[in-house]
Amino acid sequence: MFRDGPAHLGVSPETAIGTATASTLTAGWTATVGTSSYSSPAVVNLKALGGPMVFVGGSTSFFAYPASGGAPLWTFPVSKAVDSSPAVYNRVVCFASANGTRYALSAATGAQIWHVLPKAGVYASPAITGPAGQQVLITGNLAGNLYALSPVTGATLWTRPGKAAYWSSPTVSQGIIYITSKNGKLLTFAPASG
Repeated sequence: MFRDGPAHLGVSPETAIGTATASTLTAGWTATVGTSSYSSPAVVNLKALGGPMVFVGGSTSFFAYPASGGAPLWTFPVSKAVDSSPAVYNRVVCFASANGTRYALSAATGAQIWHVLPKAGVYASPAITGPAGQQVLITGNLAGNLYALSPVTGATLWTRPGKAAYWSSPTVSQGIIYITSKNGKLLTFAPASG
């Protein structure tokens, strides 16, 4: 998963790749996801689908591939490129397209669960945090607004206007949201109250 999980902590628990094996890496399978892609893939083990899946955005679609390679399990069309990386939680894939539309899809089928129409473009990846049953999806946009959405319904739980665009992805640690804005500020928010 992007940055090691929905909270984007940035440290992978992966142990198969290290100093002893890095020099032996070889290319595996490839897939075309459009004319360009800035979305980091998320790899999530979904037992209902038989194992690990790769979720990634492209220039005109969002894709789910078996981690072993091959044809996509499903493809979801989008009107603008997906530059954000997905967050996957409870078999739901959340991401945003460049025009700011936020989506939640079934990880198993690609069926749309909800979408939120844009108020401004989005390039940053979402983060999901919170105790079971009370999670929030944190996302920022190019207008400088930070949002907490329900990952279940897409409803806006709170909004905090900023003074500059959010190009960076939020990180969540110990109950605090950390995000930087285009004006060079590091901002922090508590997810329960904003």
